[in-house]
Amino acid sequence: MRLFLSGLILLLVACGENQPVTELQSQSVPPAVNPDLETERLNTWLDEQYEKQLDFSPETRTILGEKTDNHRISDYSIAGLEQQTDWLRQSVSAMQSEFDYDLLNDDGKVSYDMWAFGLAQAERGLPYLNHGYIFGRGSLQTGVVSFLIGFQQVDTAEDVDSYISRLREIDRVFDQLLVRAEQAALDGIRPPAFSYEFAIEEIQRITSGAPFNSNDNVPNSPIWVDIQAKINALLENEVIDAESAQNLNAEARDVLAREVLTAYERVQAWLEQDRLNATAEPQGAWALPNGEGFYNYRLSLMTTVDLTADEIHDIGLSEVARLLTEMEAIKNEVEFEGSLQDFFVFMREDPQFYFPDTDTGRQDYLDLNNQHLDAIAAKLPEFFGRLPKAPLEVRRVEAFREQPGAAQH
Repeated sequence: MRLFLSGLILLLVACGENQPVTELQSQSVPPAVNPDLETERLNTWLDEQYEKQLDFSPETRTILGEKTDNHRISDYSIAGLEQQTDWLRQSVSAMQSEFDYDLLNDDGKVSYDMWAFGLAQAERGLPYLNHGYIFGRGSLQTGVVSFLIGFQQVDTAEDVDSYISRLREIDRVFDQLLVRAEQAALDGIRPPAFSYEFAIEEIQRITSGAPFNSNDNVPNSPIWVDIQAKINALLENEVIDAESAQNLNAEARDVLAREVLTAYERVQAWLEQDRLNATAEPQGAWALPNGEGFYNYRLSLMTTVDLTADEIHDIGLSEVARLLTEMEAIKNEVEFEGSLQDFFVFMREDPQFYFPDTDTGRQDYLDLNNQHLDAIAAKLPEFFGRLPKAPLEVRRVEAFREQPGAAQH
């Protein structure tokens, strides 16, 4: 007992007469950090970062149902895209300084990893910003119109002003894309000739109607139909009066017939000119400058796994073999006489498997799709804890984007 007391006295003297034991303990043992609270702090920080990131993409805000920056379209220049990556680089650096990965719970670590992964992919993609076909089939020459028709919400006269402001932005966006397309062409990055033809046809389908075409006998362009319908809805709901509706329609028509048409004409003229330099036959990514690097980047982006192209190809071959075995079993179950290839032809060509090629048939097809989606949605809680807030919908594409064999839709 004496030895214990003597040792304790010596310890206290060595540490200073006026320093209490509790202070010694607090210095030698750091306070425990609650992983859930630290993760909550990270989530709050990431929410703030995401809000800042949305400043680079006002279209995303619109898709999310927000009206902040509802009058703007993103910066599509190379400098603008590099600025986004630079901002993300600073954000990830701040996260790494502010938060200790080991103090987060499992969900927090996933969030941390995903934010850092986003930067890694963005940085890896910097050398390939022009490798994607800028005015390829279904690119922004139709995407901007599709976006305005599908997502630009109009509830007030101010919302119409935002819509028209975005129409005025189209010439700036197309000019930025033209600069990139011209540079890509100089670098030997071109889509095959048929892609040029698709893009030209898409532009013509948009601009062949009124008010782009002064001929009174042509139908209205889809974008003109849309903005008129949204203005008329405000009039019918007494949000605006007849004079305001007339003025807004006149302003929108003027912007479409002048600025938007001129922007489309510039793009079409360049496509027609550069199409002469394109190859008649399509080629793979390997044919592009640094094609192998671009292919591996896209492979990583689309799969998020660290596998080579050959490894992924082998997985595909094994999956095809498995599926063929299951298809053979279905063929036998329905007692089809013939080979599996004959069965494919039967399924592909027999009229019983098709809806009529009419508007009614298309709607029946959409209705069936949505019935399946409703059934899937009812099952989702059995497999996932966190579900999307918005339902998944299948919609008919706009008339100007309908085309045979458009598998991407």
